[in-house]
Amino acid sequence: MRPINPLVQTKESTPPPLGHLVEAINLKELKNTGEEGDNHGITETELIASYNWADQKAPKIIVPGRPRLWKPLEKPRQLEEDNGVYYRDNNSAFFPKHPLEPAIVSVMKMHPQSLDIDIVGCNSTIGNLLRFVQGTERSFRMLVEVVGKTVHLIRRENSPKEQILGVRGFGHAFPEAYTTWTPDVRPSKSHHRILKLRFGGLDLLVRHSADGYIEDEDEKTSSGGETPAAKNEDLTNLLEGLSIGPASDSSADSEDLEVVEGGKITPQEAIFDLKTRSIKAIGKDTLGEELPRLWLARITKFILAHHTRGKFDNVEVADVHDEVKEWEKSHQEDLGRLSALLHRIQAIALENEDTLLEIVRVDGGPLEVRKRLPDAGVAFSDEVKEKWLKWLGHEAEEPHKDSDSEGDSDSGEVDLTACDAECGYCGKCSYWIYQTNH
Repeated sequence: MRPINPLVQTKESTPPPLGHLVEAINLKELKNTGEEGDNHGITETELIASYNWADQKAPKIIVPGRPRLWKPLEKPRQLEEDNGVYYRDNNSAFFPKHPLEPAIVSVMKMHPQSLDIDIVGCNSTIGNLLRFVQGTERSFRMLVEVVGKTVHLIRRENSPKEQILGVRGFGHAFPEAYTTWTPDVRPSKSHHRILKLRFGGLDLLVRHSADGYIEDEDEKTSSGGETPAAKNEDLTNLLEGLSIGPASDSSADSEDLEVVEGGKITPQEAIFDLKTRSIKAIGKDTLGEELPRLWLARITKFILAHHTRGKFDNVEVADVHDEVKEWEKSHQEDLGRLSALLHRIQAIALENEDTLLEIVRVDGGPLEVRKRLPDAGVAFSDEVKEKWLKWLGHEAEEPHKDSDSEGDSDSGEVDLTACDAECGYCGKCSYWIYQTNH
């Protein structure tokens, strides 16, 4: 019988209280307003930054870091069942004060050139929005924060250190045995990547965690050689100014968050996602269940490992590029609604840019946009927010307004002059038209 771990959480934490309702979005309102024949898919992908959480008590990230290396056992052996503490959101658990800040710091370090970004999110926040438009009855919460003209969607659990409940099986024991951290990033806890995606007429920054990477033949035969792509070489050169040790210029909370250089930029094509299942589930379509997440994270390698009482005799490493592409092709209606929803959220956030907001969904209910209560905190420290505002190119566009001032707010009219043929299903357009017709 598995021993009881006294540190494991046994029940969900109490949900934080809700603020005043600003607007409710019903699924039936989200209609694909694009032109017939429009392709609702991700048209551009670029790796912008990456980092590892160091395995130490004080918050520390390693930039660019490196995922775990796939290094399977020569001969399968029986593994011990998972019995550790596994957080729902490592970023929140390791840096609860500003969980999005490490990602943004790594972006500014690895990509000093400014980019036009409409929405910043992660595989969880945007994935939950996708599940909403697909009609999945799942509860979730996320914070909404505007910096300049960029909308940030930040995952929120009931508690920053909320754990995954009822963990059974070998989903953590298997990667511990079959992958390894390379010496340049030891000791690490997890690896995270930030991609720039073009979707629905929007420029997105999406953070996702990575289970590991598969070393290509060139890397195996060269020691400390060049990265496979010229773009990765350029990004590596940008890290030369990153000093090892506390990053006094990276955060106002420099005594809390340490940034060091280490690892190597890993191309997105080498990244894999990993799932373990009992041999009894070998006939189930595990890959099909994971395709939406793989699509958003732009992962095309999938490892599925089946075990018999902890011994993995059936491990399959597959290239799922075609399956991911086919999923996108066959879910155009869902993706059209997701595009409309992202535009709608962007419009609401910008219309309320001086109000801290939160998105809440309970079971099968509507998507509720609510005022955020003070207990939720803010996304960034003052110093990082100022630098991020400058990086985004909006340094002079964010006046410090009093929260109770009304004279400086928009009149309520929507300027549609920026809409063009590419927009087609712009949330501002559809939202304004909806309001006008109702």
